[in-house]
Amino acid sequence: MLKIDHPICNLCGLCQKSCPFGAISAGEEKVTVDERCTLCGACVNVCPQSALSIERRQASPEELARYKGVFVWTECEEREKKLTPRKVVYELLTHGRSLADRLGQPLVAVALGDGRMQGLERLCHQGADRVICCRHDLLGGYSTDGFTTALAAVVAKEKPSVLLFGATPNGRDLAPRVAARLRFGLTADCTGLAIDEQGQLVQTRPAFGGNIMASIISPYTRPQAATVRPNVFTAAVPDPSRPVAIEDFPVNLSKAAIRTKVVEQIQMDSEGEKIEEARIIVSAGRGCGEPSNLDLVRSLAHRLGGHRRARLDPPHASGGPVRHHGGPGPLHRRRHQRRRPAHRRDELVEKGHRHQQGPGCAHLQSRRPRGCRRRHGHFDEAAGRDPVLRHANTQEGKRQDHVLGTAP
Repeated sequence: MLKIDHPICNLCGLCQKSCPFGAISAGEEKVTVDERCTLCGACVNVCPQSALSIERRQASPEELARYKGVFVWTECEEREKKLTPRKVVYELLTHGRSLADRLGQPLVAVALGDGRMQGLERLCHQGADRVICCRHDLLGGYSTDGFTTALAAVVAKEKPSVLLFGATPNGRDLAPRVAARLRFGLTADCTGLAIDEQGQLVQTRPAFGGNIMASIISPYTRPQAATVRPNVFTAAVPDPSRPVAIEDFPVNLSKAAIRTKVVEQIQMDSEGEKIEEARIIVSAGRGCGEPSNLDLVRSLAHRLGGHRRARLDPPHASGGPVRHHGGPGPLHRRRHQRRRPAHRRDELVEKGHRHQQGPGCAHLQSRRPRGCRRRHGHFDEAAGRDPVLRHANTQEGKRQDHVLGTAP
């Protein structure tokens, strides 16, 4: 139930502009809501006075039985100035087909975008019974507010029983937003999805650092939502004989409801498939020594049908695109360097000194442990003592000198 606090409402009209179904009317005296309201929460999100709220109660088993269908969010990516579904969508449709057959309910794909969307027919060939398409100019590029409003409107009206997302960067952002707006449960990074005897979606995911596998159900809310990482399921071969049914879903969006703006996009060139979609990854580290030795890695990756991944530091040392670099190497190096004083850090890095403890540590100010001279500097034969190491004293705002000790 949508509640309106009329004493604090200033009749700004933003709720009327943001309603995807036109269910709100802002008159001269008060705001009214008709039967077209689906409690999607778009008006609550934009109200500057917090005059709108949604009162929800626990649904009864009869109300939960009204939710039908397995819905899959179709994330599209731009390729050659066209929006086409990502690989993880086909994987979810393949497994979603088995879930829908077990429930005896339809499998539906929901695609959000603008007029550049193409390849939606393959969604039906991949197992979807129908495709719900939301086209709007403000959905051409991903935005949290715009996509949340559009998808929440579809879910609130269609009332699916199961809602699946790919655990991509955008999917990890969109899924909890929609779940919070419509107040239903969400399980992230699932590795298994099944239907039990009661018709509940059993969502399996690792817990406690992967030591156990937890099975989670959502018996009191609908839809039952989950995010699944790419390559967890295998996409089936498309069946062109399946019928194609694409439906347009009208969406009402305004620029006032979208609080973010993309100012620049940088396209990164890469060879072959994306690393997050590759099933075989050949990783190379510092042991290669120099970029020319990566030819062997490329040859091995080509023979295995895998994707080359470099971990040399700095990133450009591998001779490959920057996006192919990964692993904890650069982060590990930054973590060990950040404890050094800023004015000495660059100098010591150039000399090859990359260790965890900085020269201003407490255990070095009192005495020098065994092996400290070899780790923290070279012996100064002319002066007859270890070099003077400087560090910034943040409390007094000045530098102090600390002598590590004299030579024996």
